[in-house]
Amino acid sequence: MQIDFHHTVIFILARLAGFGLKESNLIAACSQFVDDATDNEVIRFENGESYQSIYSAHSHLDYKNFDELDNHHIWIPFHFLPNGMQQNTFYDEICCRPNSRVAQDMLAECLRQKNMPNALYRLGVTMHVFADTWAHQGFAGIKHEQNKVFYCDDNETSTHLADRIKDFFEDSLDNVTRQFPDKLLPLGHGAVLTYPDLPFLQWEYKTIQGQLIKRDNTAIFLDAINHIFIYLQQFLGVSKPVELPPIHMKKFQELLSKFDDKNGDTRHQQWMEAIKESAFGEIGSIDEIQISKWKSDALHTLKDTSYFAQTSWKYFQDSLKEHHFYMLHLLDEKYHICVA
Repeated sequence: MQIDFHHTVIFILARLAGFGLKESNLIAACSQFVDDATDNEVIRFENGESYQSIYSAHSHLDYKNFDELDNHHIWIPFHFLPNGMQQNTFYDEICCRPNSRVAQDMLAECLRQKNMPNALYRLGVTMHVFADTWAHQGFAGIKHEQNKVFYCDDNETSTHLADRIKDFFEDSLDNVTRQFPDKLLPLGHGAVLTYPDLPFLQWEYKTIQGQLIKRDNTAIFLDAINHIFIYLQQFLGVSKPVELPPIHMKKFQELLSKFDDKNGDTRHQQWMEAIKESAFGEIGSIDEIQISKWKSDALHTLKDTSYFAQTSWKYFQDSLKEHHFYMLHLLDEKYHICVA
């Protein structure tokens, strides 16, 4: 999924679930920042203390990244959560599936941490990963032959997909077959570019085994929306969470289909306008994305570490670290999937 879902849709769902305006903006910002946190650096303070930040994405979600260990540390815990079911092969276990057993464990852990100072930041991170289990289903966050596709079709660009893949991966594809050579296997859903992340798209592809997979992204995203809405109520302590009311579900369906620009930033602005125009009622205004401001505010003085410890950027970074540590150890210790 892209910024239109991770930021604006999450904001709307948080407001409809019962979170306050400030809280909803915070959750939505952290949800999007998982795709924006691309810096990995050591912050050094004048008194000798230091803080190591981590990243949860590569610049522009670069599916051309072929550093395998790096992929395991970034793509698996933050974007392509394994399903964890004991199956025939490692790929079957690590393949991303919507609302999987691993995802349920992730949600439960986030709920257990709800009284921590960075709880809402952690919730935003969790909502990003949870949403991606729907969009990224059927692919894994590693370089693997099973991520290959031999055929892809949709109602707009089917005749151009091979050329678009060729342009994106430059010299990584075989000039004759337009397929990935074995030494440069596709990462995640790189073999189908952004198709899984476009909310309006209906498309299909054939796996390496020859199985035809048909995808209706709007229906998939609507299912994710309903599950996220239910979980946000659980986080607030609602004893009997309800599904999203039909009036809101209908509006989501309308806008997911209507906003059909392939550029996520363009769709994001359309969602921002829809919120201003009260498409989901009077839920208040959504803040602009400003992760750079969070960071500059946190680092405007390197003298006072007590100030730094309570900044939004520090809380967000702590949430990334906690999520990363928990997920990799959960996979190893409970599901016996060793990925890092």
